[in-house]
Amino acid sequence: DGPGSTRASDVARPEPVRRPGSQPLDEGDQVTLLVSSGRETNVVPDLAGKTKAEATTLLTDEGFEARFSDAFSADVETGLVVSHTPKSGADAPRGSLVNVVISKGPKQVKVPSLSLMTEDEARAALERVGLTLGTASERESTKREPGLIVAQDPAAGTSVDEGTPVDYTITIAPTEVARSRALNER
Repeated sequence: DGPGSTRASDVARPEPVRRPGSQPLDEGDQVTLLVSSGRETNVVPDLAGKTKAEATTLLTDEGFEARFSDAFSADVETGLVVSHTPKSGADAPRGSLVNVVISKGPKQVKVPSLSLMTEDEARAALERVGLTLGTASERESTKREPGLIVAQDPAAGTSVDEGTPVDYTITIAPTEVARSRALNER
């Protein structure tokens, strides 16, 4: 507790208050002690899903001050409260600070090129940047060995939300008909 604050059951001040130069009290004179009931508290309101402006109003109305910071959140819409401390429902002294985190939305990452990687190599490259391997489609190829990625969606260099799956096309060995057609074209 800082200067000027008293805890519940502390003597806040005596009555009458002795002033410099005043007469001393005589034995038996009545002295009244004012006992503090502690610092006034309020319940911290629920701010989840509120805008910064709404959170500010709610906190001000309850006698609190707000300090805002931003953080990425895949779960909470951009511009809304992600969390706050003290938590909702807690008793806190009036005038105290409530730290409020506002969502910046999901983190954006650039999609790496998966061209000519195997599925395992692509999975590792995507996981390094916070993405996942999406749905595979197959394409017969006589020019590339089977098991290599030849197309992807979203394209390399695109900015996407962290956690986005990247779909891909992987080469497979050609059927007999495609192989004989490729040999005839040579």
